[in-house]
Amino acid sequence: VNAPLLTGQLKLMRTECRVEYLNTRYSLSHTIDFTRDAFIIKDLIVYDTLGNSAIANGSIRHQNLNDLYFDITLQPENFTCLNTNRYQNEVFYGNGIVTGEVRFYGPADDFHIDANVNTAKGTDIVIPLNNSITITENDFVIFMNEEKEEDQFLQQYNVDIKGLSLDFSININNTAELMIFLPSNMGNITSKGFGDIRFTINPRGQFNIYGDYNFLRGTFFFSFQNMINRRFEILQGGQISFAGNPYNADVRLKALYRQKTSLSGLGANISPELEGERVNVNTFLGLRGKLANPEIRFSIDFPNVRPEIKQTIFAILDTTDVALMNQQVLSLLLLNSFTYASA
Repeated sequence: VNAPLLTGQLKLMRTECRVEYLNTRYSLSHTIDFTRDAFIIKDLIVYDTLGNSAIANGSIRHQNLNDLYFDITLQPENFTCLNTNRYQNEVFYGNGIVTGEVRFYGPADDFHIDANVNTAKGTDIVIPLNNSITITENDFVIFMNEEKEEDQFLQQYNVDIKGLSLDFSININNTAELMIFLPSNMGNITSKGFGDIRFTINPRGQFNIYGDYNFLRGTFFFSFQNMINRRFEILQGGQISFAGNPYNADVRLKALYRQKTSLSGLGANISPELEGERVNVNTFLGLRGKLANPEIRFSIDFPNVRPEIKQTIFAILDTTDVALMNQQVLSLLLLNSFTYASA
């Protein structure tokens, strides 16, 4: 009884299992070979809840049915590998559909999941950087939190997964959607893009991201003090560079908001014949610096406007004055009009 010798085969029929941390459920029917010290898995077909499949090979070694050691490689094809919401994992959550290779290995108390995969259609990942940061000073382009030091930032991305290590190398293509909730209720980024990203979580629960994510298209929902809520169009060419702690990521992003407004708000300096003129205005929002504390810059352009009108407008607007530009942009976004600033 203390040292059973089991050999032969075990036929599994309509078997189902769930990976709790990933909140994914799988089903299988297969024959597993028993040897003296291992369960051998060969060409086992696993199905996800969408009916897509992955092929598993490997073994589970043991000593008298104790001290289990897993070494199983899974080759998924458009396979569900993540199905969580914000209540199940506050660090990152969403749906992950992937193709590639995933390896499960190690003893139960020091288990590893390594993945090298490409995203597939249906993937959407959310990274909520706004979990616990609050504004202590807001000068429209500066978001600060003086009470939290860097080591406290790290603690915000700890999750209780004692004994489990995750290491996911993900090639993100433009079928996957990424959403990032920015700190200080500044808004959120929803985009499609591409890049090679690596997610890691160690047994202490520390979450890190490495690699570059490049924006192709998407929206930046900009929010300011519950007064302004505008959806900007993300322009191609921006990037987020991760180097460990998500709060320390560097962002370079440009977004556009289109509207039409009257020139009458520019005051007496505008010629009478232009006062009733309504023109197209493009407001550009630039985001640079650390993702947790980005610098915001605005600029304005007037597409499809006659050169003489544009010259008159820029003669009134001092685009080199950051404070004045912010004032005009706030007025445009809030009131859909320019504001007259006397000298």
